[in-house]
Amino acid sequence: MKKYFYIFILFFIQATVLSCTDEEIYESPTDGKSSIKITLNVPVDNGKTRGLIYGPDEVPVDGESEIKDIYVLAFDKESKSYLGKIQSYITNNTLVANVNLTEDEFKELTIVVLTNLEKLTNGYEIIGQINAFEKGAQSKEEILKSLKYTFNEIWDLNGRPLPMWGETDITPVRNSIATGEVNLYRAISKINVVVNYGKGRKKDGVEVFKLKSVRVYYARTSGLVGSLYAPQHNEEGSNTITNPSIPEDVSYFPRYNENAENNLLFTESQEGGSYAIENKIYVPESDQKNTEEPMCLVVGGYYMGSDKETYYRVDFKQGNKGSEYYNAIRNHIYTFNINNVTRPGTDEPDPALDHVVVGMDVTIKDWTTEWMRGIGGQYTLDVSTGGFVLTAGASSSPLIINTTHNEGWEAESLSSWITYTKTEEGILIKVTENSGGERRGSIIVKSGNLEKVITIRQRGKGTANSYIVSDDGHQMEQQLIVTVKGNGEVGLVADGVALEEKDPYIAAENIGDVKIIWETADGLVTIAEENGKAKLDMESGTIKYKVNLACKNSDIEASNTLNSQNYKGGNALIGAFGKNQDGSVNYNDLLWSWHIWVCPDIDTDKDGYIGETELAAIDQKWATGYTFMDRNMGALSNKPGVPSLGLLYQWGRKDPFIGAARVSTEQVNNQMYTHLPLESYGYNWHNSSGNMTIEETTKAPTTLIKGIITGIDYASLWGTATGLKGETNAGNKTIYDPCPYGYRVPNVAAIIFKGKPYSGASSSTSEDANWYSNNEFWPLQTNGSEGGWTKYKQVTDQSSYGFWLRYDKHDSEPNITQYSDTNKKNNQQSTEDNRITWLPLSGVYDGDVNQLALVDNQNSLLTNSIMWTNSSVTVNGNDRPAGLFLHGVQASSSIDGNHFHKLKESGNNSNLYAKPQHAGALRCVRDVKVDMGEENAIKMPDDVYLEATAGSTQTKELTSLLDSWEVVDPGATWFVMTPDAGSTGSKQKLTFKATQSNTGGARTAYIKIKFNDTEGTIKSIKVTQAGLNLNDHTVTSPINLTSASNNDAKGNIVAINDSWEIISGKVSWLEISPMRSESLNNGGTSNVTYRTTETNTSNNARSTTLTVRFGNGETKAITVTQAGKYELDVSPKEMEFERKNAATQYFAITSNTTWTITKNVNWITLGNNSGNGNLKISVKCSDNDNWFAESRTGTITIKTSDGSIVKTITVYQEGYYR
Repeated sequence: MKKYFYIFILFFIQATVLSCTDEEIYESPTDGKSSIKITLNVPVDNGKTRGLIYGPDEVPVDGESEIKDIYVLAFDKESKSYLGKIQSYITNNTLVANVNLTEDEFKELTIVVLTNLEKLTNGYEIIGQINAFEKGAQSKEEILKSLKYTFNEIWDLNGRPLPMWGETDITPVRNSIATGEVNLYRAISKINVVVNYGKGRKKDGVEVFKLKSVRVYYARTSGLVGSLYAPQHNEEGSNTITNPSIPEDVSYFPRYNENAENNLLFTESQEGGSYAIENKIYVPESDQKNTEEPMCLVVGGYYMGSDKETYYRVDFKQGNKGSEYYNAIRNHIYTFNINNVTRPGTDEPDPALDHVVVGMDVTIKDWTTEWMRGIGGQYTLDVSTGGFVLTAGASSSPLIINTTHNEGWEAESLSSWITYTKTEEGILIKVTENSGGERRGSIIVKSGNLEKVITIRQRGKGTANSYIVSDDGHQMEQQLIVTVKGNGEVGLVADGVALEEKDPYIAAENIGDVKIIWETADGLVTIAEENGKAKLDMESGTIKYKVNLACKNSDIEASNTLNSQNYKGGNALIGAFGKNQDGSVNYNDLLWSWHIWVCPDIDTDKDGYIGETELAAIDQKWATGYTFMDRNMGALSNKPGVPSLGLLYQWGRKDPFIGAARVSTEQVNNQMYTHLPLESYGYNWHNSSGNMTIEETTKAPTTLIKGIITGIDYASLWGTATGLKGETNAGNKTIYDPCPYGYRVPNVAAIIFKGKPYSGASSSTSEDANWYSNNEFWPLQTNGSEGGWTKYKQVTDQSSYGFWLRYDKHDSEPNITQYSDTNKKNNQQSTEDNRITWLPLSGVYDGDVNQLALVDNQNSLLTNSIMWTNSSVTVNGNDRPAGLFLHGVQASSSIDGNHFHKLKESGNNSNLYAKPQHAGALRCVRDVKVDMGEENAIKMPDDVYLEATAGSTQTKELTSLLDSWEVVDPGATWFVMTPDAGSTGSKQKLTFKATQSNTGGARTAYIKIKFNDTEGTIKSIKVTQAGLNLNDHTVTSPINLTSASNNDAKGNIVAINDSWEIISGKVSWLEISPMRSESLNNGGTSNVTYRTTETNTSNNARSTTLTVRFGNGETKAITVTQAGKYELDVSPKEMEFERKNAATQYFAITSNTTWTITKNVNWITLGNNSGNGNLKISVKCSDNDNWFAESRTGTITIKTSDGSIVKTITVYQEGYYR
């Protein structure tokens, strides 16, 4: 991996906000002020640090990585336009800069950083260019193309540090600090030449070859300071430039001339030559594949002990032969390794340049990544795969190896847990059982100078953000993996979309200590220590801890809950902390944390382990098809009482918050006791001052957000953003999922019940209807009825409130005994029905961890509470969490309550949706595939239509909720679909692009997609491309059917040499003939008849809009209208009169029936008050000339005699102005 040192850059961006009042402009110097802090990552992997330097004395100078001067340019990210140079200065390793932004520029910026320009040959010219750039005059690309440095001599790092470039996108935040990061990339390529990796080679005791000189031919004489291409993610896990940025009209370095001063000649001063010439050759980028003169080397040296230097040409080619060239790309090191030499070279450099000498075997290695690709001369090495992903258990996998080398191949394991045995075809790779987190290792296969690195990734034990544990009563040692975040790599994707979090692992060497952050009883969890810190197993990435069941929570013990509650157990949060630069522990740098859920109630055999059999015993398969736990997260019991309440979670966050100490009307100071051993470091229960990013929340697990979680990932943090947008089954377990291994936050579909929401209702779902029929609030006491609905009375002074749910049925009531005043404490639930489950009202925080909140103005422990789903929901344009709203019985006698609220509220009622700052209860479902029906699991896009010209595109969406997929038949060569494979996820974007123009008629193909389910389901997408000049399409519209009774009208649809079809808008009262053209080639004009089949009994006209789709995918609309029984219209709709002596005006009535006219003011006089059919009516207004008379408005109302149609005309008259 690359190593970086860090400079913290602080940009202060001052936005000038202008406000206008009475044509005066005032400057507000403080409004809109923002700070931007950017970390510059400067590569210092000079080769020596990565084992890439083979010579004994060749150590690079600081000029490869140092910064002498720096320039910062700002661009509008969206428009790419130049905003200005940020004036800056460096003080104490901090770059401070100022730039003025207008109000409309206060949006996402692209910041470009350039360094080390001043000492370039034309450095002052480049700096002058930068200073002359005008705001808005050029784009980012235009500016980067213009900043060209000159290369005309050997690069001397002592006086000329390497220019570097980097950029990042960042959005200024008002009155806050926006942070960013820039990786700097050197704007040159480096070339090293070595012999047998710096070790040399002998034959019969004689040195085969020693280096004396390297000449570089056809190097480019200029390069661009900045890159035109963004870095791409590589296998190593870093970002790499993959394409060279070449200046326009670039020229080549002059051919070597012995008398010239600027030859690119690099010599070895050691008498007799050496094995390496390194860290001397720096050249601009070169596009080797698209040039008549590719850059090459001429290597000089001594063959077989001779004292005469001879010369060999070496190209940027695989094996130094063929036509495949390497490009020379910025920030890359190209090591030319001379494996062997079999004959002397030419006596002079020029003949070697003109005639490649066959006799030097060279391997080129591109050291941008840790992967080595050997490039042989006369032999090959092939392996069956470049890597394996293996399960956590001990296992083995075969690797097939083939080589044409006379001496065969050999293998070497670089990891102690990886061994191998040789087989007839290669080797059998074996790994030991992995009891820790995921680990990686490798085996190197060598054949001559060729090497293949086989990467082995072995999954660890199932990991999560929460673990259910117990103890056998003897404080047994237990293990916690602290090097894997959540569920690891598989959690980096939410519903098919990659999250911003890219690194699911924590390097063990970066962990300074592991500590308890909080626990519900002092001593509940104890971490094994060594020398005052957690004892960390570096190989497995684990620590050990013990649980003491004798340590019980005082609030739970005091709750006096019935039903023989087990008060043992509790909850704790363990955190892994980073290190300071001196190696000491930094307890302010929380790397990640894990919830330990101590629940002996589940450990039925009392052996201290909660295994799959015991978890299966608490599973409850609901009627929705999803299998739930029988209790909330963190709950110690599945029966009513304080132990059943569990913990509370803010949606999207992995870490829990402590819940209520008791069930009470008292909402303040009702927080369960917790031991906070790291309180002095700020890990105590408190509220944030505002919004937080998800990254900030992981470092502050005891801070309740008072605002929202910011960032593009928020809507999908727990699995999906589409659960209430038609994809109720969508979502997967993410790295932020709080549930234990094998469980996840429930999909929306898991809580959608179907059938009758209450007795006598029509069929519906709990998405759209409040649900009564399979749940019962407890304690419940009836209190008469009202309007056919039962009235309820809230029962007070109970140890728990919640719902009993008949989970195996959609609309069958649970068998629950109603509350009575006698023996009320012993009357909580008397049924033995094992198909019911307890859903307690666990309380809710609303941005304040110091008091439980009111939800919809009701107590969240007694009346209204929340249970989360994995989806967000958009309400009034804002993303909010989607949850099940448990509505109990309110304090006053009421018919309201005793139901689950519908998930979708009409009118986006904000009070009946959870807020981002809410913390509510969570009950997890099994993380397994659910039989949701193919119609829900797979949703294919409809037909695709592309235009005739190449480059035409269309975007569609595909949903595959259970299985990954891939294209098995692309259908045709004239289009391509990207991507051609995908993981699980809803609404996955597919782009179809025409790769060829179609010069004939419309053409159709079918692309076939295979889903990786047990059936190997294959589905097709129809793709049609129009022909050229085939879009002479017209339709007759509108079509007016002038009678309310049956009648017809005709119109034309014209499609020259093309087909057409009416695909939507058909209604029962309209007959259309024909509905489509007969064939593709019978185009031209089609006469279409539109005939009504039903009399329009309505007083008003009715209409429909038909959609016609042509063969090339183009659509057109046809509106068809049938007259109503009565017709009435007026014109104009508004009339305006002068204040005095106003002229008479008229309005027209169009009707087929009788009508009446009224007015609402007496200053209007009408020519008629009633009539029949079409008529023109006069309107007069009396004078409005009182001294202070204001303008006035009146209304004329015209309606049919039966009152079915009403029209109005607004009359305005001016007032008196003095």
